Amino acid sequence: MLDLVHNDQLRSIRLRDKFRSLVGGKLDMDRLAGILSQIVSDRIELVELAITPRFLHIIDLIDWSPLAKVFAKPKFAALRLIRITVSGRTIQEVADLVRKALPDCDARGILDFPRDLDSRPAQLFLKNIILEGMPDSQ
Repeated sequence: MLDLVHNDQLRSIRLRDKFRSLVGGKLDMDRLAGILSQIVSDRIELVELAITPRFLHIIDLIDWSPLAKVFAKPKFAALRLIRITVSGRTIQEVADLVRKALPDCDARGILDFPRDLDSRPAQLFLKNIILEGMPDSQ
């Protein structure tokens, strides 16, 4: 399991997830929320989430509530930007879904939906999650 407890000066993090299965009829964001919950830095300013669902319609089944709970914590008060991309979906489709699911983040004006999806190769695999910018632990 990934351990972010010692990164007390962390300012940004980028996570990629390749959703493969449903939990209770919904895609489970608990894995991503669990990683973000480990952040101890109160200086985190940027969170990037790149989601690559196995099937395009899966985006409609994502349960975003675990992320809403994480981003509501005081340690994310300095958060200036949550950048979200979902492969295979238009910016407007993603924006509409996420804004409804994360209304507090939307009200803060910190949600961002970039036009260009990043297609760089993965650097570190960890149970279908790719963390970029972290040292390879070989």
